[in-house]
Amino acid sequence: MKKLILRVFGMAGVLLFGSFLYFTYSLPQAVEDFASDFLREKLEEKTEAKIDSLQLNRPGGVLGRAAGRMLEDQRTAIERIRAELKAGMHEKIAQVIAEMSDLSCECRRKIAARIRSGYEFQLTGLEQAGKKLQEFMQVRYMEVSTELKRDIRIFLSVNLGVFVFLLLVSWLRPAAISHLFLPGTLLFVSTAICSWFYVFEQNWLLTIIYGDYTGLGFLVYVGIVFLFLCDIAFNRGRVTREVINAILNAIGSAAQLAPC
Repeated sequence: MKKLILRVFGMAGVLLFGSFLYFTYSLPQAVEDFASDFLREKLEEKTEAKIDSLQLNRPGGVLGRAAGRMLEDQRTAIERIRAELKAGMHEKIAQVIAEMSDLSCECRRKIAARIRSGYEFQLTGLEQAGKKLQEFMQVRYMEVSTELKRDIRIFLSVNLGVFVFLLLVSWLRPAAISHLFLPGTLLFVSTAICSWFYVFEQNWLLTIIYGDYTGLGFLVYVGIVFLFLCDIAFNRGRVTREVINAILNAIGSAAQLAPC
């Protein structure tokens, strides 16, 4: 029964993560549609930070120092313009997302070229901010969507690889079924958590995946599971046996796991 449960779970994991990984390549538009709220949040966050950091370019030399002194007297005007930019930010973001979410749009190829050239901007006059800010939004949308797709594929590939390895070990070492229940349980827990986030908290799931410390922690977690599987496959489960026996002793069980 244990063997059947473990293999059914392993096959389910392979099918689940393998299917999603395939869809990220065959239906890339669906990824951006799924992550639309997350992309909007990231774009708003980056745009607001950019507005807060906007400064006029200052020429060098004596004129530059004079201009610097004049700018100190213009702080109120600058803050007013920043406030106006923020007030119109959401409308511009909606427009940018509507344009950029179309994968066939020519604008995506133009923006991709700007990203490769290391696009950035400094204003020579705050009155230019409207147009420049829209270009900034387009570049950041492309960057975030590209990074998110990459991170989703890494996340899915790692999980798929571990589930494939779990299935292989269950076939190659049938005597290690009891040992495999520890990494199998850990995989079940991580998959259940991801599924819950997928259904109820999609933005949290994407935050975990997207270049975040939490995502790094998840990779460490999956790495620990992988080490257990390697121990069972190549070290006869010696480390896994000690860990499971220590857990059994801690809960007062007289059962002990034998080498596989």
